[in-house]
Amino acid sequence: MNVTVTIGQMQKLPTMERIQALQAEVAKYPQLTLEPEHFFAPGMYGRRLDIPAGSVVVGKVHRHDHLVMLMQGKAEIATPDGQRVTVKGPSVWVSKAGTKRAIYTHTDCAFFTTHATDETDLAKIEEYVIVPEIERCGYHTEALQGVYA
Repeated sequence: MNVTVTIGQMQKLPTMERIQALQAEVAKYPQLTLEPEHFFAPGMYGRRLDIPAGSVVVGKVHRHDHLVMLMQGKAEIATPDGQRVTVKGPSVWVSKAGTKRAIYTHTDCAFFTTHATDETDLAKIEEYVIVPEIERCGYHTEALQGVYA
């Protein structure tokens, strides 16, 4: 079951508190089963995630800047610093360390992220890339960049 969220509701999510409240709310509903596809190259890890139309996804906070690509589709993205943008694929941007996003997919979307690492063990990559909930004390914190390398 997908949770219905209107664009008006997405426009009310420009703060970390509101994105976390959305995350808590959507956690009450059955969750999508999304299976990422993993890619490895020397010094690089890539991850493709296909998200169906009409989905609400609240992302994890990453420790480092990394590339994000919307390869196909159209999505509304809200960040804690007040940004609300509609993105159409293909599109590429740099995701800053410490940023958390709420995403609503207008159409089926294919996202791809890349992370600088030589690691190939997915559990170790997750530990290196993702900031656990308990460690978070703010958002979009430049100081996170490189601290855990």
